Amino acid sequence: MPPVLDDDSLLCVLECLACDSATLSICAQVSTQYNNLASKLLYAHVVWSPQFKPRLNLRDDGLPPSPSMLASACLPRNAPHVLFLEIGGFLSSRAAHADRLASYLLNAVRLFVNLKTCSFCPKKYPPNLFLHSVPELKHLTRLSVNSSCTDTDTTAVLVALSNLRSLTIKDASRAVLDVLPDWVSTMVPTLTELHLQDNCGSVTPGVLRNLEPHLGHLKSFRLHLSYSLADKDVASFLEKLPSIESLSLQYYWQYAGIFSTSRRLLRLRSFSVRFLVIRRRAEADRLARWIRGVIYYSPLEQLRISCDAEKDDSIHLLGVAFDSLIDHLTGRHAGTLRHIDAPSAFVSIKTLKALLTKCQSLKILSISCGLNALHVLEECIDNLQVLHTVSFRIRHVKERSYEVSDDTVRNIMRRSSLRRMTVNAIYWEGAWTTVSNEVAFQVSRIQRSVPPWERSS
Repeated sequence: MPPVLDDDSLLCVLECLACDSATLSICAQVSTQYNNLASKLLYAHVVWSPQFKPRLNLRDDGLPPSPSMLASACLPRNAPHVLFLEIGGFLSSRAAHADRLASYLLNAVRLFVNLKTCSFCPKKYPPNLFLHSVPELKHLTRLSVNSSCTDTDTTAVLVALSNLRSLTIKDASRAVLDVLPDWVSTMVPTLTELHLQDNCGSVTPGVLRNLEPHLGHLKSFRLHLSYSLADKDVASFLEKLPSIESLSLQYYWQYAGIFSTSRRLLRLRSFSVRFLVIRRRAEADRLARWIRGVIYYSPLEQLRISCDAEKDDSIHLLGVAFDSLIDHLTGRHAGTLRHIDAPSAFVSIKTLKALLTKCQSLKILSISCGLNALHVLEECIDNLQVLHTVSFRIRHVKERSYEVSDDTVRNIMRRSSLRRMTVNAIYWEGAWTTVSNEVAFQVSRIQRSVPPWERSS
């Protein structure tokens, strides 16, 4: 009997379950056809990230347990499906395990013949763990490394990779920064993304000046905290990036209040900012002025603002207003703005109403606001024809005493294109379904699924 669906149609259905590995595992056991297609999604992104173990286990050999995601991916029938390999977490640093673990990873990299993206960023690891694995990544297009790969020995083989399109270096050491300009020059013009993340204390004005001649084609750049850099150093560097479309920077008090470049960032479409805790209105206004200086002349489509202490609930209760920044967005970028992700930025109800009224091209909105946010959304929802995701964090109210009924969410979603809504970590999703042979729009509270690559294993 021929299958009901051909492979192309069935794969489209299974792609809806890409973040639900448990369901995909069940689908893989249905038939040979299902197994072949589900395996492509199950093993496309393989993660090994052991959790921290406070006690020494003498029976632990330092290798991935069997069964595990990485061990299953190394099987001959699954290895060709692996496109993304991520190694993180707390690996065994015992000398007795070092050679065995390095050999295991080398064998895995050789088996993954279609590997295109790698992330080697463990928090604990033995020395020279990836020394022999890195030279096997000749066809890699995206690479993310941390201090486990930036020692002197590994850096010497790392610079042989010349086909990268995206390079991310976390906690960059002097060893890798010294060779980075020459390394980047070998990747012109394929390299379009360069990200220097986490501790960037070794990134000095001299490092940026040495990189400038080789980055004229760069489209995405990220730079995290470096106390060695002043505002003018970053501004001068960005002037040499005429093609930049996506930019991510860390803001801190050493930066001046107004960010200015002699060359306007006319292609910048996405801007992300990380900052420390904002406790006063004057600090918020200063940050807003700095952001305006970067994006003023840009056709901005996406703005992300994140606080380094975002997971601390006490920070969310501060409620320092970012009205001046939102007023600038509604006045200057209303026609192009598509995505605002600022869960730590509090805005008044008046400012929120102006934002929803003027920025009618918004598709995604995440922000903190006051008690009447849903009433404002209900008033303005008819004009927001493409808005599909909203996330509100309600401040100045006890979360336990603030409840949103399913009927309220259902009424808002039925009148609009809105399909996902989050209020104080409660998540609703709406979809058209069949009920009693009739098509109806259903809204329900659901538990957010965590993709397998965001879980520790």
